Amino acid sequence: MKIAMIFPGQSIQNINQILHLNKYNHVIKNTFDEASEYLHYNIWKNIQKKKYIIKKQGYAQPILITIAVAIYRFWKKISGKNPHIVSGHSLGEYSALICSDAIKFSEGLLLVQRREHMMKKNSSSLEIQMQAIIGLSKNIIVEILKKNHLIKFISIASINSKNQVIISGYKKPVEKINITLEALGAIIIPLKIDVAAHCFIMKKIYRKFSKQIKKILIKKTKYPVINSTIIKKQNKSDTIQKNFIKQLSHPVQWEKTMHIITLTSDIILEISTNNVLKKICKDNNYINIISINNFKNIKLTLNLLK
Repeated sequence: MKIAMIFPGQSIQNINQILHLNKYNHVIKNTFDEASEYLHYNIWKNIQKKKYIIKKQGYAQPILITIAVAIYRFWKKISGKNPHIVSGHSLGEYSALICSDAIKFSEGLLLVQRREHMMKKNSSSLEIQMQAIIGLSKNIIVEILKKNHLIKFISIASINSKNQVIISGYKKPVEKINITLEALGAIIIPLKIDVAAHCFIMKKIYRKFSKQIKKILIKKTKYPVINSTIIKKQNKSDTIQKNFIKQLSHPVQWEKTMHIITLTSDIILEISTNNVLKKICKDNNYINIISINNFKNIKLTLNLLK
């Protein structure tokens, strides 16, 4: 049975799930301790605090990467089963490449920490907005943007499914377009993200981020990794470097990425404490997707693989 693994980007994480999984195997805490050493910030100690929210500046993206790597390592410890293909949504691309041994965990953490710092600094003086649009296709949204002469102020940030698109750009133009979108029956969900991800605004940090990428060692991937920006397998260092840069301002093509994964996989595992990608994929009627976010789901998956 062929297993695919998918890694989500920035989304709300259930910290209690991580603490619970650690009761079954301390590879979870060990991974957090390792990350804490690299980042000089005690992640494990802090996430055990009541109502802890992953938003501390400079640590949000590294903590999300740590969660994904910890769950991946947990899966490997108790099952030993490797995926035949992996992919990541936005920030999840880094998790996918770390787990495929293309990038060292330590270097990946520091890279995304610098990425987060650059993205926030680039957006700090601007009024920006990201939001999900449910109920309209990407083509209809682009047509509306063109008719209203807003294509230079708003980017398509992600095509999650046929009926779910994320846009990113300047706040006032986004609010202006909402009137038209809602008139067509769309549901608008503002995203609690303080950067304009996958947007033309991020082109300003191309050069600085490129310098950071060149500092890390990128090896050939252990498993094929589908880049969700160009929708192709990537395993060479120069290709991965270029795609890291391109991802900053280009949309995530998640619908097409999942179509490729589904064609060659028997089961898809979401490596996360939530099930955000599983919810997105409901629109597309994909094969069985299981979120490895608790021990019950992990046992269920192991039984399916027998």
